[in-house]
Amino acid sequence: MKKLYHIGQPHPKWIGFWVFVIMMAITQFLSHQKYLYHKAKDQVRLEHSTHAVQQHLRDYLHQSLNVTYALRFFIEKEGLPEDFDALGKLLLDMNPDLHAVQVVEKGVITHVYPHEGNEGVIGYNILEDPHTKIEVEFAKEKGMYFAGPFELRQGGIGIVGRLAIYKNGQFWGFSAVVIKLENLLKTVGIYPSYDPDIFFQLSKVNPNTQLKENYIHDVVNSIKLTDRITHEIPEGDWIIEASLISGYSMMSVLPLSLMGILLSVTLAYLASFIAKMPFKLKILVNQQTANLLKNEKLLADTQKTAIIGSWEIDLNQNTIRSTETAKKIFDAPEERLKGLDDLITLFGPDEKMQSLSHYIEQITTHPGNLDLELPMYQSQSKAFKWVRLTGQSEFEKEKCLRIFGTIQDIHQRKYAELASQKHLLAIEKQNEVLREIAWTQSHVVRAPVARILGLLYLLQNNAIQYDMNVLDYLIKSTKELDEIIHSISQKTNQEHTAEEQVQAPVKTT
Repeated sequence: MKKLYHIGQPHPKWIGFWVFVIMMAITQFLSHQKYLYHKAKDQVRLEHSTHAVQQHLRDYLHQSLNVTYALRFFIEKEGLPEDFDALGKLLLDMNPDLHAVQVVEKGVITHVYPHEGNEGVIGYNILEDPHTKIEVEFAKEKGMYFAGPFELRQGGIGIVGRLAIYKNGQFWGFSAVVIKLENLLKTVGIYPSYDPDIFFQLSKVNPNTQLKENYIHDVVNSIKLTDRITHEIPEGDWIIEASLISGYSMMSVLPLSLMGILLSVTLAYLASFIAKMPFKLKILVNQQTANLLKNEKLLADTQKTAIIGSWEIDLNQNTIRSTETAKKIFDAPEERLKGLDDLITLFGPDEKMQSLSHYIEQITTHPGNLDLELPMYQSQSKAFKWVRLTGQSEFEKEKCLRIFGTIQDIHQRKYAELASQKHLLAIEKQNEVLREIAWTQSHVVRAPVARILGLLYLLQNNAIQYDMNVLDYLIKSTKELDEIIHSISQKTNQEHTAEEQVQAPVKTT
């Protein structure tokens, strides 16, 4: 078999080998990046969930403190009420999640609500109990502190939030709230966890033993925890730890990695196969390029010889684009040829006295095309030229988006046709009459129309009083306008025969 590559050109097998190496590097890199992305996503999720739980816990504690602040305010302003149960009930209604509200005077619990179930704490001196003394001192120093969790004297595991009360600069006692640990963990979403994929642990260094204690005892030894995030809760010196129960592992990207290997092998084979045919491809490209250049030159020569240009109108933007040949045929400054209306004003009516706008309206209402031979006024040369105008509309969802077509200079052919029919004189005369009519419409008609409109405006806005002089002015201007119109009509009738001869045949589809 004849080789398709030269000496010095890379061997197809080496090309396949390097494609394999590069694709392996890319696909395995992407697999690793996917692993890192999901690990980062897990970390963000863990961070977000831990922050949310931390915020919920702190909000819960602050809402509980609102009760202690209210109780302290009442004691400082009014003293202890005789009916503490009524006040206690009102305070617990503010936060139904609380277990009890207490008043501690000089370290001794003197009042508690509800009394039922909490009788055992009345008279209990928290400053003398070595298990509670240290955290009570924390509350005195900081002004507020949540002690525990520890076993409550009334039963169960709970947390006690204490707010120090001072009278006349002297320590008086505490307003306190009792929170059951089980209710706290459930309310803030720690246990059971509000996210089943995340395990939360609430812990604290016991101030008496200086040992870390975990307050959530669950079967987590058999669970493979991945990652770990901790947040501190300064209100009680607690630590919230969060871990993913089952995070994203390298095994998760194994299918992608295997697909990368398969893709690398496949592309390496294709690269090796393609490398064997560079010259065939080059020859084919050269042939196609030569044919394309030949066709482009043939098209350009044809358009140049036939004097044909292309144009396009975007109806959404109301803009017109055209080739250089089309611009020469239009013979209009760019600032005057900006949209559809400007294009229509360049052309005169056809032999049926139908304007270009009539046919444009037809193809923009329903899909179709036009093929017209029309006289076109060239503003720069101040002359009429015969052109052939073709167009086709493009619709989308029953809405016309654009019109595109060609314009061809057929003036010489049309001129020869008219000359052979001995109508050149009629054409010149008609052009003269058209220019005269156009001048009359733009100059002579303007004066009486302006006077009529001015008088009507003044009358409408009560700027002048209606009298016979005004009526005479209106009658005079109207008669003058009628005479001008009658004159234009006579000139039009005189040249009607010549106009029919000038108009080109029209075909529409």
